Amino acid sequence: MRIEGAKALSQADDALKTSPILVKALHDSDAKVRAAVAAALGQLNGYSNDPRNERDRDVSCVAALAEALHDADPSVRAAAARSIADIRSSDPKTAQALRAALKDSDETVVAQAVAAFMGPPDPAAAPMLADVYRAEHKDPHLKGNVLSALAFICDPISQPVFIDAIGSGNAYERDEAVLGLLCTLKKEPNPDAVEPLLKLLATQSTYSVIHAVGATRDPRAYETLLRLLASPYPQIRIWGANALGELGDKRAAGALGALLKDADSSVRIGAAGALSEMSDYPAPKELLDAVHDEDSTVQVWAASALGNSHDPKAVAALLAAASYNVAAIRALGQSKNVSAVAPLMAILQDKARKTGDRKSAAEALGDLGDVRAVDALIDALNENDALFLMSAAQALGKLHEKKAVEPLKQLIQRWESLPSGQQGTGAVATFAYAALRELGVDTGRQVTGNPPHP
Repeated sequence: MRIEGAKALSQADDALKTSPILVKALHDSDAKVRAAVAAALGQLNGYSNDPRNERDRDVSCVAALAEALHDADPSVRAAAARSIADIRSSDPKTAQALRAALKDSDETVVAQAVAAFMGPPDPAAAPMLADVYRAEHKDPHLKGNVLSALAFICDPISQPVFIDAIGSGNAYERDEAVLGLLCTLKKEPNPDAVEPLLKLLATQSTYSVIHAVGATRDPRAYETLLRLLASPYPQIRIWGANALGELGDKRAAGALGALLKDADSSVRIGAAGALSEMSDYPAPKELLDAVHDEDSTVQVWAASALGNSHDPKAVAALLAAASYNVAAIRALGQSKNVSAVAPLMAILQDKARKTGDRKSAAEALGDLGDVRAVDALIDALNENDALFLMSAAQALGKLHEKKAVEPLKQLIQRWESLPSGQQGTGAVATFAYAALRELGVDTGRQVTGNPPHP
Protein backbone atom coordinates (compact mmCIF):
# COMPACT_ATOMS: atom_id res chain seq x y z
CA MET A 1 0.00 0.00 0.00
CA ARG A 2 2.79 2.45 0.91
CA ILE A 3 4.61 1.67 -2.34
CA GLU A 4 1.47 2.46 -4.33
CA GLY A 5 1.08 5.65 -2.29
CA ALA A 6 4.63 6.74 -3.23
CA LYS A 7 3.89 6.12 -6.90
CA ALA A 8 0.70 8.17 -6.66
CA LEU A 9 2.49 11.06 -4.95
CA SER A 10 5.10 11.09 -7.74
CA GLN A 11 2.34 12.43 -10.01
CA ALA A 12 1.15 15.14 -7.62
CA ASP A 13 0.59 18.64 -8.97
CA ASP A 14 2.26 20.48 -6.10
CA ALA A 15 5.85 19.28 -5.68
CA LEU A 16 6.64 21.81 -2.96
CA LYS A 17 3.93 20.38 -0.69
CA THR A 18 4.39 16.75 -1.65
CA SER A 19 8.20 16.43 -1.44
CA PRO A 20 8.42 16.84 2.37
CA ILE A 21 5.95 13.96 2.79
CA LEU A 22 8.09 11.73 0.58
CA VAL A 23 11.33 12.81 2.28
CA LYS A 24 9.97 11.62 5.62
CA ALA A 25 9.08 8.29 4.04
CA LEU A 26 12.73 7.74 3.06
CA HIS A 27 13.15 6.45 6.64
CA ASP A 28 10.48 3.74 6.25
CA SER A 29 11.46 0.38 7.71
CA ASP A 30 10.74 -1.42 4.41
CA ALA A 31 13.55 -1.10 1.84
CA LYS A 32 11.12 -1.55 -1.04
CA VAL A 33 9.12 1.42 0.20
CA ARG A 34 12.28 3.51 0.57
CA ALA A 35 13.30 2.65 -2.98
CA ALA A 36 9.85 3.58 -4.30
CA VAL A 37 9.95 6.87 -2.38
CA ALA A 38 13.42 7.73 -3.70
CA ALA A 39 12.21 7.05 -7.24
CA ALA A 40 9.08 9.12 -6.66
CA LEU A 41 11.11 12.15 -5.58
CA GLY A 42 12.98 12.08 -8.89
CA GLN A 43 9.79 11.75 -10.91
CA LEU A 44 8.12 14.55 -8.98
CA ASN A 45 11.01 17.01 -9.16
CA GLY A 46 12.74 15.92 -12.34
CA TYR A 47 14.21 18.50 -14.72
CA SER A 48 12.50 18.99 -18.07
CA ASN A 49 13.61 20.85 -21.20
CA ASP A 50 10.00 21.07 -22.33
CA PRO A 51 8.52 24.48 -21.36
CA ARG A 52 5.08 22.85 -21.31
CA ASN A 53 6.24 20.85 -18.28
CA GLU A 54 7.49 23.83 -16.32
CA ARG A 55 6.43 23.82 -12.67
CA ASP A 56 7.84 24.55 -9.25
CA ARG A 57 10.28 21.85 -8.15
CA ASP A 58 11.61 21.05 -4.71
CA VAL A 59 15.30 20.76 -5.56
CA SER A 60 16.17 20.79 -1.86
CA CYS A 61 15.08 17.15 -1.64
CA VAL A 62 18.45 16.14 -3.14
CA ALA A 63 19.97 16.52 0.34
CA ALA A 64 17.75 13.70 1.61
CA LEU A 65 18.47 11.66 -1.53
CA ALA A 66 22.20 12.16 -0.97
CA GLU A 67 21.76 10.66 2.51
CA ALA A 68 19.87 7.77 0.93
CA LEU A 69 23.01 6.97 -1.07
CA HIS A 70 24.30 5.48 2.20
CA ASP A 71 21.23 3.25 2.71
CA ALA A 72 22.00 -0.38 3.56
CA ASP A 73 19.89 -1.61 0.64
CA PRO A 74 21.42 -1.24 -2.87
CA SER A 75 18.02 -0.81 -4.51
CA VAL A 76 17.44 2.31 -2.40
CA ARG A 77 20.91 3.65 -3.21
CA ALA A 78 20.36 3.05 -6.93
CA ALA A 79 16.95 4.75 -6.89
CA ALA A 80 18.40 7.73 -5.01
CA ALA A 81 21.24 8.12 -7.52
CA ARG A 82 18.81 7.91 -10.43
CA SER A 83 16.56 10.57 -8.89
CA ILE A 84 19.49 12.89 -8.26
CA ALA A 85 20.38 12.49 -11.93
CA ASP A 86 16.81 13.35 -12.92
CA ILE A 87 16.68 16.44 -10.70
CA ARG A 88 20.06 17.81 -11.92
CA SER A 89 21.06 19.65 -8.80
CA SER A 90 24.34 21.58 -8.57
CA ASP A 91 24.52 21.22 -4.80
CA PRO A 92 28.21 20.58 -3.84
CA LYS A 93 27.37 18.15 -1.02
CA THR A 94 25.19 16.11 -3.34
CA ALA A 95 28.00 15.98 -5.92
CA GLN A 96 30.36 14.75 -3.21
CA ALA A 97 27.93 12.01 -2.25
CA LEU A 98 27.57 10.96 -5.87
CA ARG A 99 31.33 10.76 -6.28
CA ALA A 100 31.42 8.44 -3.30
CA ALA A 101 28.66 6.34 -4.91
CA LEU A 102 30.98 5.66 -7.85
CA LYS A 103 32.86 3.35 -5.46
CA ASP A 104 29.72 1.53 -4.35
CA SER A 105 30.01 -2.26 -4.14
CA ASP A 106 26.82 -2.67 -6.18
CA GLU A 107 27.19 -2.19 -9.94
CA THR A 108 23.62 -0.95 -10.36
CA VAL A 109 24.29 1.88 -7.91
CA VAL A 110 27.50 2.75 -9.77
CA ALA A 111 25.64 2.81 -13.08
CA GLN A 112 23.02 5.21 -11.75
CA ALA A 113 25.69 7.42 -10.19
CA VAL A 114 27.50 7.56 -13.54
CA ALA A 115 24.30 8.76 -15.20
CA ALA A 116 24.06 11.58 -12.67
CA PHE A 117 27.32 13.06 -13.97
CA MET A 118 25.70 13.78 -17.31
CA GLY A 119 23.99 16.70 -15.58
CA PRO A 120 25.92 19.70 -14.20
CA PRO A 121 29.62 19.10 -15.07
CA ASP A 122 31.71 18.01 -12.09
CA PRO A 123 35.43 17.93 -13.02
CA ALA A 124 36.26 16.52 -9.59
CA ALA A 125 34.49 13.30 -10.61
CA ALA A 126 36.71 12.69 -13.65
CA PRO A 127 39.43 10.64 -11.89
CA MET A 128 36.84 8.44 -10.17
CA LEU A 129 34.94 7.94 -13.42
CA ALA A 130 38.21 6.92 -15.05
CA ASP A 131 38.65 4.28 -12.33
CA VAL A 132 35.15 3.00 -13.05
CA TYR A 133 36.00 2.75 -16.75
CA ARG A 134 39.14 0.71 -16.08
CA ALA A 135 37.37 -1.73 -13.74
CA GLU A 136 35.64 -4.92 -14.91
CA HIS A 137 31.83 -4.81 -15.13
CA LYS A 138 28.98 -7.14 -15.97
CA ASP A 139 26.91 -4.33 -17.51
CA PRO A 140 28.04 -4.09 -21.17
CA HIS A 141 26.87 -0.48 -21.41
CA LEU A 142 28.55 0.88 -18.30
CA LYS A 143 31.91 1.71 -19.88
CA GLY A 144 30.20 3.59 -22.69
CA ASN A 145 28.10 5.53 -20.21
CA VAL A 146 31.23 6.43 -18.24
CA LEU A 147 32.83 7.76 -21.42
CA SER A 148 29.68 9.74 -22.14
CA ALA A 149 29.83 11.30 -18.65
CA LEU A 150 33.53 12.10 -19.08
CA ALA A 151 32.83 13.67 -22.48
CA PHE A 152 30.15 15.81 -20.86
CA ILE A 153 32.58 16.94 -18.16
CA CYS A 154 35.15 17.69 -20.89
CA ASP A 155 38.26 17.77 -18.73
CA PRO A 156 41.59 17.16 -20.54
CA ILE A 157 42.64 14.96 -17.62
CA SER A 158 40.39 12.29 -19.18
CA GLN A 159 42.23 12.19 -22.51
CA PRO A 160 44.22 9.01 -21.71
CA VAL A 161 40.91 7.21 -21.09
CA PHE A 162 39.47 8.46 -24.38
CA ILE A 163 42.61 7.51 -26.30
CA ASP A 164 42.51 4.01 -24.82
CA ALA A 165 38.81 3.65 -25.65
CA ILE A 166 39.31 4.57 -29.33
CA GLY A 167 40.84 1.13 -29.77
CA SER A 168 37.80 -0.55 -28.22
CA GLY A 169 35.85 -3.05 -30.24
CA ASN A 170 32.64 -1.50 -28.92
CA ALA A 171 31.21 1.10 -31.34
CA TYR A 172 29.35 2.99 -28.60
CA GLU A 173 32.52 3.32 -26.54
CA ARG A 174 34.52 4.48 -29.57
CA ASP A 175 31.94 7.11 -30.48
CA GLU A 176 31.79 8.51 -26.94
CA ALA A 177 35.58 8.54 -26.71
CA VAL A 178 35.84 10.52 -29.93
CA LEU A 179 33.31 13.04 -28.65
CA GLY A 180 35.36 13.36 -25.48
CA LEU A 181 38.53 13.99 -27.46
CA LEU A 182 36.79 16.46 -29.76
CA CYS A 183 35.83 18.52 -26.71
CA THR A 184 39.01 18.21 -24.64
CA LEU A 185 41.52 18.63 -27.48
CA LYS A 186 40.10 22.08 -28.13
CA LYS A 187 41.10 22.93 -24.58
CA GLU A 188 44.44 21.13 -24.57
CA PRO A 189 45.97 19.44 -27.66
CA ASN A 190 47.54 16.06 -26.96
CA PRO A 191 50.06 14.54 -29.42
CA ASP A 192 49.25 11.07 -28.13
CA ALA A 193 45.78 11.33 -29.68
CA VAL A 194 46.94 11.85 -33.26
CA GLU A 195 47.90 8.34 -34.36
CA PRO A 196 44.85 6.59 -32.81
CA LEU A 197 42.52 9.15 -34.42
CA LEU A 198 44.20 8.87 -37.82
CA LYS A 199 43.91 5.10 -37.63
CA LEU A 200 40.21 5.41 -36.82
CA LEU A 201 39.69 7.97 -39.60
CA ALA A 202 40.87 5.40 -42.12
CA THR A 203 37.69 3.41 -41.48
CA GLN A 204 35.29 5.96 -39.99
CA SER A 205 34.94 9.32 -41.76
CA THR A 206 32.39 10.87 -39.42
CA TYR A 207 31.98 14.48 -38.32
CA SER A 208 33.36 13.79 -34.85
CA VAL A 209 36.41 11.83 -35.97
CA ILE A 210 37.39 14.33 -38.68
CA HIS A 211 36.97 17.34 -36.40
CA ALA A 212 38.79 15.61 -33.53
CA VAL A 213 41.74 15.07 -35.89
CA GLY A 214 41.70 18.79 -36.67
CA ALA A 215 41.49 19.66 -32.98
CA THR A 216 44.84 17.94 -32.36
CA ARG A 217 46.55 20.88 -34.11
CA ASP A 218 49.31 18.41 -34.98
CA PRO A 219 51.06 18.70 -38.38
CA ARG A 220 51.08 14.91 -38.72
CA ALA A 221 47.36 15.14 -39.50
CA TYR A 222 47.82 17.55 -42.41
CA GLU A 223 48.20 15.12 -45.32
CA THR A 224 45.29 12.93 -44.22
CA LEU A 225 42.94 15.88 -43.83
CA LEU A 226 44.11 17.36 -47.13
CA ARG A 227 42.98 14.22 -48.97
CA LEU A 228 39.45 14.70 -47.66
CA LEU A 229 39.12 17.84 -49.80
CA ALA A 230 39.09 15.60 -52.88
CA SER A 231 36.19 13.47 -51.60
CA PRO A 232 33.28 12.99 -54.00
CA TYR A 233 30.96 13.73 -51.10
CA PRO A 234 30.35 17.45 -50.39
CA GLN A 235 29.82 16.86 -46.67
CA ILE A 236 33.22 15.19 -46.34
CA ARG A 237 34.85 18.07 -48.20
CA ILE A 238 33.18 20.52 -45.79
CA TRP A 239 34.27 18.56 -42.71
CA GLY A 240 37.78 18.25 -44.12
CA ALA A 241 37.95 22.00 -44.67
CA ASN A 242 36.63 22.68 -41.16
CA ALA A 243 39.22 20.33 -39.67
CA LEU A 244 42.06 21.96 -41.61
CA GLY A 245 40.93 25.30 -40.25
CA GLU A 246 41.05 23.89 -36.72
CA LEU A 247 44.44 22.33 -37.45
CA GLY A 248 45.76 25.80 -38.27
CA ASP A 249 48.40 24.53 -40.70
CA LYS A 250 49.00 27.35 -43.17
CA ARG A 251 50.18 24.88 -45.81
CA ALA A 252 46.47 24.24 -46.42
CA ALA A 253 45.78 27.79 -47.65
CA GLY A 254 46.29 26.93 -51.31
CA ALA A 255 44.14 23.79 -51.22
CA LEU A 256 41.38 25.58 -49.32
CA GLY A 257 41.58 28.40 -51.84
CA ALA A 258 41.04 25.92 -54.67
CA LEU A 259 37.97 24.65 -52.82
CA LEU A 260 36.48 28.14 -53.13
CA LYS A 261 35.73 27.21 -56.75
CA ASP A 262 33.61 24.23 -55.70
CA ALA A 263 30.18 24.10 -57.32
CA ASP A 264 28.53 23.57 -53.93
CA SER A 265 28.13 26.85 -52.03
CA SER A 266 28.17 25.02 -48.67
CA VAL A 267 31.63 23.69 -49.52
CA ARG A 268 32.80 27.18 -50.45
CA ILE A 269 31.45 28.48 -47.13
CA GLY A 270 33.37 25.76 -45.31
CA ALA A 271 36.59 26.60 -47.16
CA ALA A 272 36.29 30.34 -46.51
CA GLY A 273 35.45 29.68 -42.86
CA ALA A 274 38.51 27.44 -42.51
CA LEU A 275 40.76 30.12 -44.00
CA SER A 276 39.32 32.63 -41.53
CA GLU A 277 40.61 30.40 -38.70
CA MET A 278 44.19 30.90 -39.89
CA SER A 279 46.35 34.02 -39.88
CA ASP A 280 49.43 35.44 -41.57
CA TYR A 281 49.44 33.55 -44.84
CA PRO A 282 49.61 34.57 -48.53
CA ALA A 283 46.01 34.94 -49.67
CA PRO A 284 45.33 32.65 -52.65
CA LYS A 285 43.78 34.27 -55.72
CA GLU A 286 40.56 32.33 -55.21
CA LEU A 287 40.17 33.96 -51.79
CA LEU A 288 40.73 37.43 -53.24
CA ASP A 289 37.92 36.68 -55.71
CA ALA A 290 35.62 35.06 -53.12
CA VAL A 291 34.57 38.40 -51.61
CA HIS A 292 32.55 38.77 -54.84
CA ASP A 293 31.02 35.25 -54.64
CA GLU A 294 27.37 34.94 -55.64
CA ASP A 295 26.64 33.56 -52.16
CA SER A 296 26.59 36.30 -49.52
CA THR A 297 27.70 33.94 -46.74
CA VAL A 298 30.80 33.04 -48.74
CA GLN A 299 31.46 36.78 -49.11
CA VAL A 300 31.29 37.30 -45.35
CA TRP A 301 33.65 34.45 -44.49
CA ALA A 302 36.02 35.34 -47.32
CA ALA A 303 36.23 38.90 -46.03
CA SER A 304 37.07 37.66 -42.55
CA ALA A 305 39.70 35.30 -43.97
CA LEU A 306 41.32 38.10 -45.97
CA GLY A 307 41.44 40.30 -42.89
CA ASN A 308 43.14 37.56 -40.89
CA SER A 309 45.57 36.71 -43.68
CA HIS A 310 47.35 40.06 -43.21
CA ASP A 311 48.36 39.83 -46.86
CA PRO A 312 48.93 43.32 -48.32
CA LYS A 313 46.91 42.27 -51.38
CA ALA A 314 43.88 41.76 -49.15
CA VAL A 315 43.28 45.48 -48.63
CA ALA A 316 42.58 46.19 -52.31
CA ALA A 317 40.29 43.15 -52.55
CA LEU A 318 38.34 44.18 -49.45
CA LEU A 319 37.99 47.77 -50.62
CA ALA A 320 36.69 46.55 -53.97
CA ALA A 321 33.93 44.68 -52.14
CA ALA A 322 33.20 47.36 -49.55
CA SER A 323 30.35 48.92 -51.50
CA TYR A 324 28.10 45.88 -51.00
CA ASN A 325 29.83 43.68 -48.41
CA VAL A 326 29.83 45.31 -44.98
CA ALA A 327 31.93 42.43 -43.65
CA ALA A 328 34.70 43.59 -45.98
CA ILE A 329 34.76 46.97 -44.23
CA ARG A 330 34.97 45.35 -40.82
CA ALA A 331 37.71 42.99 -42.04
CA LEU A 332 39.89 45.94 -42.99
CA GLY A 333 40.33 46.48 -39.27
CA GLN A 334 41.64 42.93 -38.91
CA SER A 335 44.13 43.47 -41.75
CA LYS A 336 46.67 45.36 -39.60
CA ASN A 337 47.46 47.34 -42.73
CA VAL A 338 47.60 51.11 -42.22
CA SER A 339 46.98 51.69 -45.93
CA ALA A 340 43.32 50.98 -45.05
CA VAL A 341 43.07 54.00 -42.75
CA ALA A 342 42.39 56.65 -45.42
CA PRO A 343 39.72 54.61 -47.27
CA LEU A 344 38.03 53.75 -43.97
CA MET A 345 38.00 57.41 -42.95
CA ALA A 346 36.38 58.23 -46.28
CA ILE A 347 33.63 55.67 -45.60
CA LEU A 348 33.20 57.00 -42.05
CA GLN A 349 32.75 60.57 -43.28
CA ASP A 350 30.47 59.72 -46.22
CA LYS A 351 26.99 60.47 -44.88
CA ALA A 352 25.46 59.06 -48.04
CA ARG A 353 26.66 55.58 -47.05
CA LYS A 354 24.51 53.21 -45.02
CA THR A 355 24.80 53.58 -41.27
CA GLY A 356 25.98 49.99 -41.01
CA ASP A 357 28.88 50.73 -43.38
CA ARG A 358 29.95 53.81 -41.43
CA LYS A 359 29.57 51.99 -38.12
CA SER A 360 31.79 49.17 -39.38
CA ALA A 361 34.33 51.72 -40.60
CA ALA A 362 34.49 53.25 -37.13
CA GLU A 363 35.02 49.83 -35.56
CA ALA A 364 37.72 48.96 -38.11
CA LEU A 365 39.54 52.22 -37.45
CA GLY A 366 39.55 51.45 -33.75
CA ASP A 367 41.02 48.02 -34.43
CA LEU A 368 43.77 49.44 -36.66
CA GLY A 369 44.85 51.73 -33.84
CA ASP A 370 46.11 54.54 -36.08
CA VAL A 371 45.72 57.99 -34.46
CA ARG A 372 45.18 59.61 -37.86
CA ALA A 373 41.55 58.55 -37.45
CA VAL A 374 41.03 60.47 -34.21
CA ASP A 375 39.79 63.74 -35.72
CA ALA A 376 37.33 61.99 -38.03
CA LEU A 377 35.97 59.95 -35.14
CA ILE A 378 35.65 63.03 -32.95
CA ASP A 379 33.65 64.73 -35.72
CA ALA A 380 31.42 61.67 -35.85
CA LEU A 381 30.39 62.28 -32.22
CA ASN A 382 28.25 65.20 -33.40
CA GLU A 383 25.81 62.88 -35.18
CA ASN A 384 22.63 61.41 -33.74
CA ASP A 385 22.46 57.72 -34.62
CA ALA A 386 22.91 55.82 -31.36
CA LEU A 387 24.52 52.68 -32.81
CA PHE A 388 26.95 54.74 -34.89
CA LEU A 389 27.89 56.86 -31.88
CA MET A 390 28.55 53.79 -29.72
CA SER A 391 31.01 52.45 -32.28
CA ALA A 392 32.72 55.83 -32.72
CA ALA A 393 33.10 56.24 -28.96
CA GLN A 394 34.46 52.74 -28.54
CA ALA A 395 36.97 53.30 -31.35
CA LEU A 396 38.22 56.49 -29.72
CA GLY A 397 38.79 54.57 -26.51
CA LYS A 398 40.98 52.09 -28.39
CA LEU A 399 43.09 54.85 -29.95
CA HIS A 400 44.09 56.26 -26.54
CA GLU A 401 44.38 59.85 -27.75
CA LYS A 402 43.77 62.38 -24.95
CA LYS A 403 42.28 64.97 -27.30
CA ALA A 404 39.15 62.81 -27.41
CA VAL A 405 38.42 63.28 -23.69
CA GLU A 406 36.49 66.56 -23.89
CA PRO A 407 34.44 65.57 -26.99
CA LEU A 408 33.44 62.34 -25.24
CA LYS A 409 32.40 64.28 -22.13
CA GLN A 410 30.33 66.59 -24.32
CA LEU A 411 28.70 63.55 -25.95
CA ILE A 412 27.75 62.22 -22.52
CA GLN A 413 26.33 65.57 -21.48
CA ARG A 414 24.32 65.88 -24.70
CA TRP A 415 22.82 62.39 -24.45
CA GLU A 416 22.18 62.44 -20.72
CA SER A 417 20.19 65.64 -21.17
CA LEU A 418 17.79 63.90 -23.57
CA PRO A 419 14.47 62.45 -22.33
CA SER A 420 15.15 59.15 -20.58
CA GLY A 421 12.71 57.27 -22.78
CA GLN A 422 14.54 58.10 -26.01
CA GLN A 423 16.01 54.99 -27.61
CA GLY A 424 19.76 54.52 -27.06
CA THR A 425 20.16 57.34 -24.54
CA GLY A 426 21.70 55.27 -21.79
CA ALA A 427 23.69 53.02 -24.12
CA VAL A 428 25.46 55.89 -25.89
CA ALA A 429 26.48 57.46 -22.59
CA THR A 430 27.62 54.10 -21.25
CA PHE A 431 29.92 53.48 -24.22
CA ALA A 432 31.28 57.02 -23.97
CA TYR A 433 32.04 56.47 -20.27
CA ALA A 434 33.86 53.24 -21.20
CA ALA A 435 35.94 55.11 -23.78
CA LEU A 436 36.90 57.69 -21.17
CA ARG A 437 38.06 54.91 -18.87
CA GLU A 438 40.26 53.59 -21.69
CA LEU A 439 41.73 57.09 -21.90
CA GLY A 440 42.60 57.06 -18.21
CA VAL A 441 39.61 59.03 -16.92
CA ASP A 442 38.10 57.41 -13.81
CA THR A 443 34.34 57.67 -14.35
CA GLY A 444 33.24 54.97 -11.92
CA ARG A 445 31.30 53.25 -14.71
CA GLN A 446 32.13 50.21 -16.85
CA VAL A 447 30.85 48.53 -19.99
CA THR A 448 31.67 45.26 -21.68
CA GLY A 449 30.93 43.92 -25.13
CA ASN A 450 30.43 45.62 -28.47
CA PRO A 451 27.77 47.94 -29.83
CA PRO A 452 24.81 46.04 -31.33
CA HIS A 453 24.49 45.91 -35.09
CA PRO A 454 21.55 47.58 -36.82
